Parts: sequence; structure tokens; C-alpha cells
Amino acid sequence: MKTLNKNLLIALILGLAFGLTACKSEIDDKPAATVVEGETKEQPAEKAADAPVEKAVDAPAEKAADAPTDAPADPGAAKTVDGTFNVDLASSSIKTVGAKVTGDHTLDFKKFEGKIDVKAGQPAAIDFTLQMGEFTTDIDNEEMSAKFIGHMKSADFLDAEKFPTATFKSTKIEAGSTAAGTHQIEGEMTLRGVTKTISFPATLTLDGAKASGKAEFTINRKDFGIVYAGKADDLIKDDVLLKLDLNFNTSN
Repeated sequence: MKTLNKNLLIALILGLAFGLTACKSEIDDKPAATVVEGETKEQPAEKAADAPVEKAVDAPAEKAADAPTDAPADPGAAKTVDGTFNVDLASSSIKTVGAKVTGDHTLDFKKFEGKIDVKAGQPAAIDFTLQMGEFTTDIDNEEMSAKFIGHMKSADFLDAEKFPTATFKSTKIEAGSTAAGTHQIEGEMTLRGVTKTISFPATLTLDGAKASGKAEFTINRKDFGIVYAGKADDLIKDDVLLKLDLNFNTSN
């Protein structure tokens, strides 16, 4: 009897330890995007699929261009070239991280396009379009990965057949270094046919004929109509981490 009780105690301790470990996630402690107050726009599937990228360049950017920066100019840096910088797909990445009780899963999107518009040596507008059905996962088992991808593409999550693209178009870029980045970006994100204005921190770097942008922030998936809860014993977190690592240049 004593041996049985001892084994049960050990099992309980191990179970508790595993549960505490499973609660840790890459999402934890990451800055959350702020949903800017305003009317939520719901778009029909055909408009979401054909959402143009070009209009983002026309977003008002005078204030962003004139925004002061706290960072001192580097006399050794190359002079920033004004114009449109296109994303270099080969050296850029867009990933999302979702979490449930048993751990994280990463989607690595493989097909996207985007650009940053530079005026008066400052970032004035950013936009990108993401193909929602073109991604890989961090699951090594080929069969399990294929099953997971199929579920993520389904109406439970991305509904990629009905809404094949997601877009972001900035409306405001403000300079000001913080621990989370060099700029605060505000703009319209359209995901699964729902458009919301969000604001998030990012690090933007301009160097001659090149530019880069990095950001890690979370969004609430339910804001965009992704409400699938997961299994009763393995619930999915509402927050999803977006990881952007984008490189731009004027030559492509």
C-alpha cells in the first residue's frame, strides 16, 4: 500500500511538472497589437481575394515623413534613397505562432509580396499581401504535418479557399525608439475577410538603397473570426504571435 501511494505521489508530481512546463510559450510576454477603436469592416470573399496592394502607397504619409526621430544621424551611413523598396522574398520571412496547452506550433508562410515607401529619408507607408494557403509547419512527421496543414487551411481556422489572401496597409508610421522598436505602425489588417485597424511596434532600418523591418507582436485571433477552441483537454490560446522579418531593396 505504501509503495502504491508513493507511486501515485510521484505520478502526481510529474504530471504537475509537465503541466507547468506545457504552459510556457513563445507567445508569452510579447507585445500585443492594439486594436484601434472604429468600425470593423467585413469583406466578401471575392474582395478579400483580390485585395490590391497598390493603394497602400497612396495612404497619407506627410506626418510620418515629418516625424522626428530620437536616433542621431550616423555620418558614416549611406544616404537613404527615397522611393519604393520591394520585399526580397528569399531573405525575408513571415511566421505565425499559435499555442495550446501542450505546446506551440509555427506556420512559415512561403509566398508574399510587399513594399515600403520612403519619403524625405523616412518610412512613409508599408503594405504587404500574404498567400494564406502557402505555408509549412514545424512538425517533422510528414503525415502529421499534412493533416495539420489541412486543418489550418479549413474553415475552422484560416478558411484559405474562401479567403486566399491576408493584407496589411499602413495609415500612419511614427518614429520614437522604445524597448519594443524604433517606430509605431498603425494600419488596416484584413484577415479571413475581416478588416481591423491595429497598431504595433516595429524596428525599421533604412540604409542607402536597402531597408528592413522587424516586428513581433500578438493579435487576438477571435477579432478576425477565428474562434475554433480546440479539444476540451487541449484548448488553443486566443493570442497568435506574428513574426515579421522583412528585407527590402530598390533593385527587385
